[in-house]
Amino acid sequence: MSVLNNTKTESLHGYAPIELFMGKMPDTPLNVVFKPETKSYYTVPPTSEKLKEQYQKLRARLAAMHKEVKTKATEMHNANAAPKDHLKMANFEIGDFVLWSRKDIPGTFQKLQFVWRGPFRVTDAISDYVFEIEHLLSLKRYIVHSTRLKFYHDSSLNVTEELRQHTAHQGFLYTVESFNTFRWNAHSKKWEFNISWQGFPDESTWEPFASLLQDVPEGLLIFLINNQDSNLKKRLLRKYKKEFVKLKTSRRGRYATLVETLLEGTFKKKKAV
Repeated sequence: MSVLNNTKTESLHGYAPIELFMGKMPDTPLNVVFKPETKSYYTVPPTSEKLKEQYQKLRARLAAMHKEVKTKATEMHNANAAPKDHLKMANFEIGDFVLWSRKDIPGTFQKLQFVWRGPFRVTDAISDYVFEIEHLLSLKRYIVHSTRLKFYHDSSLNVTEELRQHTAHQGFLYTVESFNTFRWNAHSKKWEFNISWQGFPDESTWEPFASLLQDVPEGLLIFLINNQDSNLKKRLLRKYKKEFVKLKTSRRGRYATLVETLLEGTFKKKKAV
């Protein structure tokens, strides 16, 4: 590189790059060369034909390399900017039923989830590759890319009550709407909370306390703080006091404040009269 920067070229009108960009006079390491045979120094004339020939070859190779790199970069840029023609067009239309892969979206609770869920009804086509689908039971709609959808049945599908129940129990669309009450289940030996779900106003369920503390701790804590059944609440907190303290220390912030409020409000000492 030093040789190139110190060599005069026709493209720079007879100047060397080091002259134009740094204001220095060109030099070359070949000005002084040590010759081991005679143990002496000698000078190679910069006008040597062999030197010029090697220099021109080097410049040509570097120019070819730079051109190849630039060409490859341009091709890659154009390929990334071009429409993705390799994507397959959807094989369904509005009114058909599809399955939806949501393996990249965790469920409300950390349980084993289905890979393909549904069926869902296709209600709209946003583009050639993006569709709006509707859940059969909750009627909630989602915008989904076609690569996440798979044809299930055309619009003639008979949507039976059994099929609706099948979609209702796939365990990934549920979001807690409210906590209603809680109890000690003597049969299963577990504390359980009665939950109402968004989109299912008439279908509350009993869920284990351990899962709720892990997945929706904030809503659970707020419910317990506002709950007036102090005796039942004390039994629960005594049973799981370590878990509440662990939640307080591991998550801190708002959770720590809620845990402190819950524990202090439940076990506050009455003033002596």
